[in-house]
Amino acid sequence: NLGLASARNTGISYAKGKYIAFLDDDDEWESEKIQKQISLYEELDHKYAVVYCGMKILSNNSISINSPSIRGNLKNKIIAHGLYTIPSSCVYNRTILLTIGGYDLDLKTGIDHDLWMKIAKNEYFVDYVDESLVKHISSNMPQMTTDVSVRIIGVDKYLDKWRPTIIEWFGRQKGEKYCLNYYTNVIGGLGFSIIKNGEVLAGRKILWSHIDLPT
Repeated sequence: NLGLASARNTGISYAKGKYIAFLDDDDEWESEKIQKQISLYEELDHKYAVVYCGMKILSNNSISINSPSIRGNLKNKIIAHGLYTIPSSCVYNRTILLTIGGYDLDLKTGIDHDLWMKIAKNEYFVDYVDESLVKHISSNMPQMTTDVSVRIIGVDKYLDKWRPTIIEWFGRQKGEKYCLNYYTNVIGGLGFSIIKNGEVLAGRKILWSHIDLPT
């Protein structure tokens, strides 16, 4: 009951294998997922911290694909293309996770982005299997990512932590713009998700209260 970051760090500390992967309770793995990722991992050198894959999202009888696109030096890829993660898709090198200190216990949300930023800052690499080997079934059940107050506090903490590094990588002007875009994308996505789930007034309140929308 200490939060997601603590639970995952506990798993990392007790695990005995070379690799470790996390599966969220609303996701499913295809039967060949781990095998395909480990096969790729065994072709890579010690600089690779993550091998991930795509995700198939099922919602209201429709299917969308969240495809991977970042491979190589993670820091360079973030500078060139930005950062996004795909839930339940990653297989990590356990030794590297321990080396960089695992998940940040001070963050209640955004812990995967935070972990990837730590991987990037330490100049590690990532690769992916270009297949959708994770399945996510979308629902309207409350989640940590849709708890408005927790999510907003989490985004603020994440940006407070990483703003100096982002400005160092991008420069002052581009770094501040990156942080603003990150905040807008996360909170905007939260607001529109709530609207999509039928809570129109609540979603609009989030958008108008936390994002500078044109009048």
